[in-house]
Amino acid sequence: MEQELHEEKYRIVHKDGHDNVREAFDMLQSNPAVQGMVISLASDKAMWDALL
Repeated sequence: MEQELHEEKYRIVHKDGHDNVREAFDMLQSNPAVQGMVISLASDKAMWDALL
Protein backbone atom coordinates (compact mmCIF):
# COMPACT_ATOMS: atom_id res chain seq x y z
CA MET A 1 0.00 0.00 0.00
CA GLU A 2 2.81 2.42 0.82
CA GLN A 3 4.34 1.77 -2.61
CA GLU A 4 1.00 2.56 -4.27
CA LEU A 5 0.79 5.88 -2.41
CA HIS A 6 4.33 6.74 -3.45
CA GLU A 7 3.56 5.95 -7.10
CA GLU A 8 0.37 8.04 -7.00
CA LYS A 9 2.27 10.98 -5.47
CA TYR A 10 4.91 10.65 -8.19
CA ARG A 11 2.26 10.73 -10.92
CA ILE A 12 0.66 13.85 -9.42
CA VAL A 13 3.99 15.69 -9.09
CA HIS A 14 5.11 14.56 -12.53
CA LYS A 15 1.86 15.76 -14.12
CA ASP A 16 2.05 19.14 -12.39
CA GLY A 17 5.66 19.57 -13.51
CA HIS A 18 4.75 18.63 -17.06
CA ASP A 19 1.88 21.11 -17.07
CA ASN A 20 4.21 23.86 -15.83
CA VAL A 21 6.69 23.19 -18.63
CA ARG A 22 3.91 23.13 -21.21
CA GLU A 23 2.49 26.39 -19.86
CA ALA A 24 5.94 28.02 -20.00
CA PHE A 25 6.37 27.05 -23.67
CA ASP A 26 2.85 28.26 -24.48
CA MET A 27 3.65 31.61 -22.86
CA LEU A 28 6.94 31.81 -24.73
CA GLN A 29 5.13 31.32 -28.03
CA SER A 30 2.23 33.68 -27.38
CA ASN A 31 3.29 36.39 -24.93
CA PRO A 32 5.49 39.20 -26.30
CA ALA A 33 6.55 40.25 -22.78
CA VAL A 34 7.86 36.74 -22.05
CA GLN A 35 9.58 36.61 -25.44
CA GLY A 36 11.31 39.91 -24.71
CA MET A 37 12.43 38.73 -21.30
CA VAL A 38 13.92 35.55 -22.75
CA ILE A 39 15.70 37.50 -25.49
CA SER A 40 17.06 39.93 -22.92
CA LEU A 41 18.34 37.16 -20.67
CA ALA A 42 19.78 35.17 -23.56
CA SER A 43 21.76 38.17 -24.81
CA ASP A 44 23.04 39.25 -21.37
CA LYS A 45 26.77 38.50 -21.16
CA ALA A 46 26.75 38.68 -17.35
CA MET A 47 24.07 36.02 -17.20
CA TRP A 48 26.06 33.70 -19.47
CA ASP A 49 29.21 34.30 -17.44
CA ALA A 50 27.31 33.35 -14.28
CA LEU A 51 25.95 30.17 -15.87
CA LEU A 52 29.24 29.06 -17.36
